[in-house]
Formats: sequence, C-alpha cells, structure tokens
Amino acid sequence: MVHHIVLLQFKEGVENDQIMSTMEKLTNLVEVIPGLLEMKHGKNHSPENRHQGYAYGFTMLFENEHARDQYLPHPAHQACVEVLVPLIENVLVFDFTAA
Repeated sequence: MVHHIVLLQFKEGVENDQIMSTMEKLTNLVEVIPGLLEMKHGKNHSPENRHQGYAYGFTMLFENEHARDQYLPHPAHQACVEVLVPLIENVLVFDFTAA
C-alpha cells in the first residue's frame, strides 16, 4: 500500500470554507479513482511547533504504486488541483510504501 501525504501552506486570507470545499472534492475522489482506498484530512494541532507553516494536510491510501500513478494525471484529480493551486503558498508531498 502506498501512503500519499500532502502538507499545505495556504495563502493569507484563504477562508476555512474554501479549504473544506476543496477537501470534500478530494475526499470524493475515493468514489471516482480506482485503487484510491481512503482519504483523510485535518488541520495541524501538534504541540511541537515544528509545522514550518504547513497548517493543513491530508493523506491518501492507494492499493499500490500503479494506482497512485494513475491518480496523478486523472481528470478528476486535475480538477481538484486547479481549484487548490490558487489557494496555496506552498505544498509538500511525501509518498511511502508501508513495510
């Protein structure tokens, strides 16, 4: 299984309802994209203060690398990217296969 982790720095002034709407669209991809098993999201609340400005994040769980690779160019994913990109200052993506 491939864990896809995305951390987001939103631009100044982005409203919570914009974030929630985008996360809902991403969550709905589970119903659309084969091999995408799960999507979870949330706001950072770590007491360690090491977030480096990444205030929000989400994780996706894919059956395998092939499913993740098919997700990236998928039109439904690209539609989410088009909505998200204008809202973010920076993004960090990290994928790993669980041992």
